[in-house]
Amino acid sequence: MKIRTGFVSNSFRSSFVVAFPRDPKSSEEVRDMMFGDTSISKSSYKADSYETSVIAATVFNAIKMQKPNNRKNILEAIVGGWFDGVIQADEFMSSTGEVDWGAWGRANKRAAKEIVDKKMIEWGNSKVYVFDYGDNDGDFGSMMAHGGIFDKLPNIVTSYH
Repeated sequence: MKIRTGFVSNSFRSSFVVAFPRDPKSSEEVRDMMFGDTSISKSSYKADSYETSVIAATVFNAIKMQKPNNRKNILEAIVGGWFDGVIQADEFMSSTGEVDWGAWGRANKRAAKEIVDKKMIEWGNSKVYVFDYGDNDGDFGSMMAHGGIFDKLPNIVTSYH
């Protein structure tokens, strides 16, 4: 029997493709778009919470480091992960129990293209940005990945385990 003695990671990361109604000019504007008058709690992770102003400032800093995204960048953000509409691998399982990962990947790329094309039409002139947060970024990153911070904005969430 082999026993792993080193660090074992069960990390989780999510990508968020988020459509903002306009290009935000400040963290206060981001906060208003994301939360309005509500606050967000990470009570499912710890007893404390993060101020929406801190979350909005983090998102605004990420926005300042990128341009609004186009179709190609959005596709790159979701292909390879688990998103709403991903095709399950068991649909590509042979009688021997092996998955044809190549066929699965191609099918999911087609599904991702369809979803992105539909969203791009729905989102119209929105400014679309991509964010990545995960458990490897500590408690704050975990809250950003799991806390539903983009729930009030149109978005696509892609999970990577």
